[in-house]
Amino acid sequence: MTVPISELKDLFLQLLLEENTQKRGYLFEVWLHELFKWSGLKPRKSFRNIGEQIDGSLILGSETYLVEARWRQDSADLKDLLVLHGKVQAKTKSTRGLFVSIAGFTEDARKAYPVGRPTALIGMDREDIYAIIERKVGLIELLKAKKRRADESSDGFVSAKDLFPERFLEKAPFSAQFTPQIGSPFTIVSALDLLEGDPLREFHVWWDRVTEEDVTEFAAAISRCSENELCDYVVEHRHLLIEHLRGGHGRYVIPGAELTVAPSVDFLISENSTMGHEWFVVELENPQLDFARESHEAALASAVSRIRRWRRWLKRNIDFARRPKEHSGLGLTDIEIDTPGLVLIGRQGSEQYKWSDKTTNTLPRGVDVHTYDWLLKNLAAKAGNLNWARGFRHEP
Repeated sequence: MTVPISELKDLFLQLLLEENTQKRGYLFEVWLHELFKWSGLKPRKSFRNIGEQIDGSLILGSETYLVEARWRQDSADLKDLLVLHGKVQAKTKSTRGLFVSIAGFTEDARKAYPVGRPTALIGMDREDIYAIIERKVGLIELLKAKKRRADESSDGFVSAKDLFPERFLEKAPFSAQFTPQIGSPFTIVSALDLLEGDPLREFHVWWDRVTEEDVTEFAAAISRCSENELCDYVVEHRHLLIEHLRGGHGRYVIPGAELTVAPSVDFLISENSTMGHEWFVVELENPQLDFARESHEAALASAVSRIRRWRRWLKRNIDFARRPKEHSGLGLTDIEIDTPGLVLIGRQGSEQYKWSDKTTNTLPRGVDVHTYDWLLKNLAAKAGNLNWARGFRHEP
């Protein structure tokens, strides 16, 4: 199944939060494959020839492009370009190379690469990726424009912004070329169209909206609020609970007070993707707990007890829970009996807090426990990346 472009955008923003560099590099290759597939470029996943590793390939027109995917802190240099160039030159004349480097390319590499050799490579960086997922330019038209510039001036690394400057003016229209291949599920719809007919629309929360100011205010609320006061705060700022989720078709937050016929929980949250809804129970415990001086065992046991009670109730009432509201159910589409749980408790302080083996070994399957600092860290990273993206979209 092809991943919709709206979900690809969300998945890319999630990659920006991934701290494990090896895992992020692998997931980036997977993400690019889905982007190429969505664009109808007949991609192939990574493969190995004798003595060489290829991150993937695609077909554009009558030419095959070997793909190098690079997500590192440093820009790709001339040595990096020459490695891919050598792989391309060893193939047929209809083979070119696409080097995707999130950190871009050094100026020396761009200037030195075409000297004394055929220009067989074109390059994309993070700003090009943003131009695609923000619908400034279509992937196919961008690749064709880069190829033409490489053929005409030996510069295959010119940016989408330089190739299509009119697209980057504020309030510029979407690219007319930004259209899916036949059979792709993507359509451009308004927000109202998106929610039309959604049985959970009253609990729908727009994502990718968190700001750095939101994070600062939330951190202050965590520092001053009691457990009950913090629940009330989150009810008024529900997007703070869903920015770490990945579902590109919708995200939902249901305060426990809305579930009057079910066992008490603080929140139910859901991410909706091509696989359907995935629900989580969220329990907010004492944000003021000082792990250096207080035990967290009693508070954590209370939260886990509520999650267990919810699961037991759900096992007996799963049909009622999933049944649409218009048929006298709760309308919790696709909810599973062993609903995953998330417990937020305390602050980690100046030292990174490590949960004891006793804590982790006694947690039920599918239940994660984190400090509020974990949530704040995720929100801050997301807000920073979104702030960068907003500046990119509106920079004249």
